[in-house]
Amino acid sequence: MAEDLLTMSPPSPGPEYVPPRIKQEEEDIERIVQDDTLDEPAKIDAIAKRRNWFIGDTSVIDAFLAGDIDAATAADTLAKPIDASYSSADYGKALYEAERVARTQRGYHSAEKALKMWGPEEDIPKPSPETSSLPTTEGQLWALWYGILHASKRIPWTDTVQQAKLINLVRTLKARPNPPLPEHTSIPLKRNWIWETGTLWSDLVMLGPSAGEAWNDCCGCGAGWTGPEQAAYTNFNAFVARLTASGTADFAANGVGALRVALEAKAGATASHRKAPMEVQMSVLVTIAAVWILIAGEWMWGKRPKGEEVVPLDARVELGTRERMLPWYNRGGEAMWCTARWRFWRERFEQEAGNEELGEEVRGLAKRAGEIIEGFLARL
Repeated sequence: MAEDLLTMSPPSPGPEYVPPRIKQEEEDIERIVQDDTLDEPAKIDAIAKRRNWFIGDTSVIDAFLAGDIDAATAADTLAKPIDASYSSADYGKALYEAERVARTQRGYHSAEKALKMWGPEEDIPKPSPETSSLPTTEGQLWALWYGILHASKRIPWTDTVQQAKLINLVRTLKARPNPPLPEHTSIPLKRNWIWETGTLWSDLVMLGPSAGEAWNDCCGCGAGWTGPEQAAYTNFNAFVARLTASGTADFAANGVGALRVALEAKAGATASHRKAPMEVQMSVLVTIAAVWILIAGEWMWGKRPKGEEVVPLDARVELGTRERMLPWYNRGGEAMWCTARWRFWRERFEQEAGNEELGEEVRGLAKRAGEIIEGFLARL
């Protein structure tokens, strides 16, 4: 009997189990994708709601993009309620909560250190229920940036006019005078990341964390691999690349991440939650990497080390090398932008430009990205 068991063929694997909730979600998404009454932006909206993406109210943004209001009016409408919350410490709520935290934290330190870190104990009135129900500065900032970032997902990355218009809205917000700090700004309140710098608009406070959350709605994670979801993720990356290239905000590290995943990571590394054929995954990843170079490549090239480089200029890396075996892997600072890496990226783009498993459009983008990098390298 034991010998029979040893010689038996292993059982054929059955179909992969899909939880009913996930199965229903995918069926709903497919219905949205196949709905011919919806254009692509409407499909992206519907999918975002079904998948619970990070989104905010876009009504003011939509009116601006449609030409119904100008940038100044849109920025004023979006920012004024946030200014009011900010300058009142959320109408006293943030001041009260900061002191509650401080009272706990003071107990962990000597009296002298507690006073230095958290200031003297203060008697802050508890907000009324009506005040407690008002929206907070932080909550409004999340909603603001989620709304702008979601709006970017609906604008084709090739629509430079509309994407530039949305960039202009962000720049208009950035140019606003920073609202004054609350009349009473306690030491505990200043430890809150919203009030810490006093540069609410000039530093575009909370845009970075909001974009970080929005990146979780990428294909293979919070999003699937349907056509509208691929478009949304590409459009979003193009918008953030334009924020970077225009000097509005710095997301260059995310651009490097897009290039790393497409050109340096092991195949299939991104489909951790939602699967797709390898050629579909690579099409999306190579497209996004190329878009970063097309839009922000010049700006990113400017980050290259000016003096002696940690990774030798003439370092040659085999095209099949991946992740930990790459000489710049997990090294921050200037090594992240080393010339050897740019050469590797150029060669990998050239390789993907000849990859017959990718569509013609994707291969064309890879070719253009490789040529742009070749132009950079020719300046050396």
